[in-house]
Amino acid sequence: MRGLDNAVIGQFGRQIAYGRDIPSRFTFLEGSSGTGKTRIIEIFSDMTGYENLPFTIHQHTELFEFRGGHLYEGGVVKVVNTTPFIENEKKGPAIINFSEANTADRNGLLNYLYPEMAGRANRLMPEVAKKDTRDGERFYSNKISPDTLFVADINPAGEYASRNPIS
Repeated sequence: MRGLDNAVIGQFGRQIAYGRDIPSRFTFLEGSSGTGKTRIIEIFSDMTGYENLPFTIHQHTELFEFRGGHLYEGGVVKVVNTTPFIENEKKGPAIINFSEANTADRNGLLNYLYPEMAGRANRLMPEVAKKDTRDGERFYSNKISPDTLFVADINPAGEYASRNPIS
């Protein structure tokens, strides 16, 4: 393995070893296409037994795909409070990879991922108001497993016309 690969594996290892005692379980990897960003995540997943959950991001990715929300369908408003992302970040151990994350700068994905970047234990979902508030909570809240790691891999700006720098 290359020296940089060892450094990335070491970072992931520290995130597992120190769990909630570290400020973040989120890592950014930047590099041109074909440099091995996705592969190093696959290798780490194989080494640790963590489930590898890739989400490929593109310009048309909707935040709804990750957070759920209110869906108007057939004349009825339905609350969607479960998505593959939400379910997998709850259960752990997993490494969730947002591939080409810098293509999502217009939809707020990186802002939405603030709780993960900040190492929070829960995600408040103010976008999804609860109908039944008998528990005293007005919004849904989802647990973030301390055994879930997050990676955003990004390509350099200008490499492809669809990619933009993170602002």
